[in-house]
Amino acid sequence: MASIKDVSVLIVDDEPSFLELATHYLEDKHSDIEVFTRGSAGKALEVYSNFDCIVSDYQMPGMDGLDFLREVRENRGSDIPFIIFTGRGREEVAMEALNLGADRYIQKGGDPSSQFGILAKAIVQTVEHYRTKQGLREREERYRRLFETSQTGIIIIERDNQVIQEANPYAHELLGFRGSELEGIDIWSLFHPSEKDKRRFKREIGYLSGRLEDMVLQDRSGGKVYVDYVGNQYSMSGVEILQCSFIDINERKRAEEAFSRLAENILGNEGQELYDNVVKEVCEYFDADFTNIGVIKGGMVKSLSTIIDGEYVSNFSYELTGTPCEEVAMKGPTLYSEGVQEEFPGDRDLKELGMTGYAGVPIKNRSGKLIGVLCLTSREKLEMPRYWKEALKIISNRVSTEIDRIKV
Repeated sequence: MASIKDVSVLIVDDEPSFLELATHYLEDKHSDIEVFTRGSAGKALEVYSNFDCIVSDYQMPGMDGLDFLREVRENRGSDIPFIIFTGRGREEVAMEALNLGADRYIQKGGDPSSQFGILAKAIVQTVEHYRTKQGLREREERYRRLFETSQTGIIIIERDNQVIQEANPYAHELLGFRGSELEGIDIWSLFHPSEKDKRRFKREIGYLSGRLEDMVLQDRSGGKVYVDYVGNQYSMSGVEILQCSFIDINERKRAEEAFSRLAENILGNEGQELYDNVVKEVCEYFDADFTNIGVIKGGMVKSLSTIIDGEYVSNFSYELTGTPCEEVAMKGPTLYSEGVQEEFPGDRDLKELGMTGYAGVPIKNRSGKLIGVLCLTSREKLEMPRYWKEALKIISNRVSTEIDRIKV
């Protein structure tokens, strides 16, 4: 007989001799079954939820087995495995028990070893089935919670018709739809014309299977929505399903576009105009209160261009030692989103200006020698995009080239 571990059974019967006999046969012959007994359904109702399975007689004084079953199933909403084990063999009793939600109906009688062997097998099979079903329900619940709370847009379509069957809340939010408005829509209607104009685009299921970067969808009003896309196929109940996952990259795209405009505004300039445009554009782009380009000579930093609170200020010099710029000079790109004053208590300028955040990159010449620092600070927490180092490095390289050109 197939067996599972640690099955606790509550046997309910008004005959003490039967309870003793059941305990003896089930526990002695089946080591994986642990038996607990109660002499009435009323007492059993106080403890039944602590067990893996209920085995109940039908005919008992007070509340009979069917009333007990009805109370457990209908009034208490429990689906605990429930077996009616009775000497009453009427067909109508068996039918009513099964209609009320009994998992098994077994008739008492015959050789005790044989009848309790049948009961033990029924207990094990019923609990095995219940645990399997419970495990599936738990997995479905975990998937449902993941689906509903995911910060990735998820859309489910049938492979054959490409009509949206289900979409999670984040997909609705990302595309500007409400409730369940996405359901029933043709998936292809979500693609922006600019995506359809791409050479890679094909209106076929193969296009949706796999990974695609920089996909352009359209929201409810026709606006562009930039996403990275992953499509996974699987079969469910004989139906081929495609799960479409969308990762929002709109912030990244907007930042890239803004940085492209920034680069266009500064990289074509020369001399002081270049330095002035760099600090102005960097200050605006990164929402900073202070931006400075400085060259390092003899332990001092001499500014080439500085902007504070939107205004250019006269060039000045300051000691490198004890400042975050010293860390940039020694270690490379440095970011303190907040708390920079506490990290560098000897930097009087940070304190006087009330700065909280700092970011800086070194300026190096063509041979890799350190010649200066490009830095920015903020009075509020400095929120930098993930590519900030690369962006400032590109700008610092252009500044370095200009410094070398002017020297020549």
